[in-house]
Amino acid sequence: WEGKFDLEGKDVAGITSYLDTITAIDGKPKVLNANIGKAFSGNKVYGEGFVVSIETAHRLIEKDSRNRDVLYPYARAEDINSRPDQSVGQWVINFGNRSLQEASTYADCFQIVEKLVKPYREQVNRAHTREKWWLHEHNRAELYSSICGLKRVLFHGFTCKYLCFSFLPTNVVFAAPHVVLAFEKDEIFALLQSTVHEVWVRKHGSTLETRMRYPASDVFETFPFPENVSSLRECGRQYYQHRTAAMLAAQV
Repeated sequence: WEGKFDLEGKDVAGITSYLDTITAIDGKPKVLNANIGKAFSGNKVYGEGFVVSIETAHRLIEKDSRNRDVLYPYARAEDINSRPDQSVGQWVINFGNRSLQEASTYADCFQIVEKLVKPYREQVNRAHTREKWWLHEHNRAELYSSICGLKRVLFHGFTCKYLCFSFLPTNVVFAAPHVVLAFEKDEIFALLQSTVHEVWVRKHGSTLETRMRYPASDVFETFPFPENVSSLRECGRQYYQHRTAAMLAAQV
């Protein structure tokens, strides 16, 4: 412990847990007040029976237009990151905070949940999850109240091979544990999609096997934003459009 420290063939004062040399600024970054209340996790449904195919959702809506009140496109990273148009691949039944009596008035959707979710939920230990079996375990009301005035938000998968933000509309249900950021501006996309932010994420985030993870409390809430990023607006807009066109053209 009292010997010399060698990092990549160079003598250094010490080596941190990040495998960096010790500097005047060291340790885990702190959460910044300016970034609080802007990053959210999606809904934890706790029951795959809530999830239905696109075809089933459309059929249910055609059968009874009221079902549109409780059926939503379901945004999951595995779909957004694998489909060239970054569209959703499934829908989800979401009764919000409706009571059992209110939920049961949507008979078609209620029957699906009662058949496929209730037996599973009856086996769990958590009283809230077991007793409120027709509701998502975590509805993330704070997320949807924060984005209700926005037309789109930034979405990032919790575990991904690459840093890849996407704009998604706000009229969907976002899946946990993926990350939703309450921003709709191109300049914010440009900053967060930049190498500057990626270096920060890879240093202060975590990994699963060889893939990066995006824990917002560690890599977004601690990230120091420049005072003014408006100069990045056109760059972000053009980059996003170019990336979208390239994915569609190559079907990747």
